[in-house]
Amino acid sequence: MHADGCTFALPLGAAVGALVHWPFDALRLQHAQAVQAGLVRKSLLESRDFEHGLAALERLALGTLARHN
Repeated sequence: MHADGCTFALPLGAAVGALVHWPFDALRLQHAQAVQAGLVRKSLLESRDFEHGLAALERLALGTLARHN
């Protein structure tokens, strides 16, 4: 139990984080699978650009809940 008497703070926070981040994680997984299948060019620069764009979208959609602030 935490000092404030709340026993669900960490699990609830982790659950909320998982819920709001899963669409972005799914996009990352799909991108990786597309690279493995040869549908997307295998390139560090392309991967960097994809991640920068997705991180910007995550910040725009989630604000302070985004992982990349």
